[in-house]
Amino acid sequence: MVGDVRVPTHGWQARLTRRSPQGINPKILILDVNTQRPGGEAQEAITTIPLRYEESPPQDEYGQVMIASGKAEIVVRVCGSN
Repeated sequence: MVGDVRVPTHGWQARLTRRSPQGINPKILILDVNTQRPGGEAQEAITTIPLRYEESPPQDEYGQVMIASGKAEIVVRVCGSN
């Protein structure tokens, strides 16, 4: 899974992590966006941070991935390689 997250200033760190425990449907992978604010002063400028999550080998044949950040969630379909 690859994507981007936008943050309000320079210096933020962000990553995707697998939620534990997962939900009740094993075909939906749930990932959380974990962010860390910069310490001290930071120049205000919308910054985009690339995100990536990989499982090798995948733990299941996921049909969807839910990405959660705070109270916001987005669900995307997983496209097979067939």
